[in-house]
Formats: sequence, C-alpha cells, structure tokens
Amino acid sequence: MKPKCVFCGKPPQNKNKEHVFPQWLLKMTGFDKKKASVGTNWKTGEEIVFSTMSYTFPSCTKCNSDFGEIEAQVKPIVEKLQSDIDVRGDELELLLDWFDKIRVSAWLGVKYMNKDVFT
Repeated sequence: MKPKCVFCGKPPQNKNKEHVFPQWLLKMTGFDKKKASVGTNWKTGEEIVFSTMSYTFPSCTKCNSDFGEIEAQVKPIVEKLQSDIDVRGDELELLLDWFDKIRVSAWLGVKYMNKDVFT
C-alpha cells in the first residue's frame, strides 16, 4: 500500500509525519514514555498497542503545518486549564475543534493500519 496523507488522503507532498498525540501534550501529562491501545486489528480482534511518542502517520507538509497552527494556539489553552485559569468562549471552541482533529486522526489512523484507508 502506498502511503497516503492521514489528513487529505492523497499521496503526501513533501512527506512528513503527523504525531496524532502531540509530543508536548504527552510530555506534559507523563504519557511520553508509555504505551497505549489505539484501536483494534479488524482481522484478528487484537488490540493495537503503540508507544505514544511513535504513533505517527504520513502527512503532507502543508496539511501537517495547517493543523500545527491550530495546535500552537491550543497549547496555551491547555496550559491555562492545567493551571485552573478560566478560558474564554472562543478558546473553548478552538480547543473542541482541536479535540475533533485528534479524534478523527486517531480514527483514520486505525483505518490506515487496517489497510482500509479512505474507502
């Protein structure tokens, strides 16, 4: 199977890797040295377990960069929440959009590992 961008589904332009779970978040929460179940192998029914820091998928540099801009805006919001500081409504909306990006990326990642990409 030829690699496809986890975001747009096309062959990656200037290929790089998308870390589904941001490295800064993994380090902040202490999950950077852990393994996690990220889904199920649809043929065997076994859990798919990955080192959280190596859970990556191919992406276009532009796609990854575009989503990286959102992530850069979200990090200070997460830090505010961690410090029990109030967040504004627009910050909360951005945080929820970012959660959707992670959720969809994780779901597409499981499809990718099960060789059922964008069908």
